[in-house]
Amino acid sequence: RSASTIRCAFDKELGTTMPFKYWDPMGLASDGDAGAFRRRRAGEVKNGRVAMWACMGYITPEYFRWPGYLSPSANLKFTDVPNGVAALSKVPA
Repeated sequence: RSASTIRCAFDKELGTTMPFKYWDPMGLASDGDAGAFRRRRAGEVKNGRVAMWACMGYITPEYFRWPGYLSPSANLKFTDVPNGVAALSKVPA
């Protein structure tokens, strides 16, 4: 199949927008396989949801901290742990 035929086949899918309509810069759907297209789309949605939760996990400590101890044996409170990547060096293994 030609690239324009494949592009037209996926132009009516949910999420296609103007001016590009269906845009596939890497040519992942160049084979025209609808099953692979649906699998990749489901994977994209799932990865997007995981990324959103990861962002929430990074932002939430700026506004909320659990009360009490993260590690009672190390006398480490949740409020003692810095935000972001700096927390990796402070949390006991």
